[in-house]
Amino acid sequence: MTQIINVYFKTEDEAEKAKAHLQQLKVKDISVEEMPEASGTTIYVPFFPTNAGTSAASGSQGGLGSAAPIIPAVEADDGEQDDHLMHLLRVEIEDQDYEEAMSILKEQDCYRIRTEKE
Repeated sequence: MTQIINVYFKTEDEAEKAKAHLQQLKVKDISVEEMPEASGTTIYVPFFPTNAGTSAASGSQGGLGSAAPIIPAVEADDGEQDDHLMHLLRVEIEDQDYEEAMSILKEQDCYRIRTEKE
């Protein structure tokens, strides 16, 4: 059986670095995609909050806990994006390597979309 992990990065280099580390595991599918600008507001939070009371990982959402959200910034006058998470790393990984994948991602500067329950 496999699990799907969706994780967001600010740069393509960061996403590709994480992808390279994850490819050492039993992955069924892995890709890095550039994200189009969203028309609405999407709020991202760190994949692994640093101040979570417990270390429970919940499915493909990463550890839950309180953390300062990141809201993508509006495009600046010079056309540059500030703090906009532009790259999605999507990985389908075998169950036996899921915990190792979480350990690898914990070392990266990655984010997830905040859920309504948070």
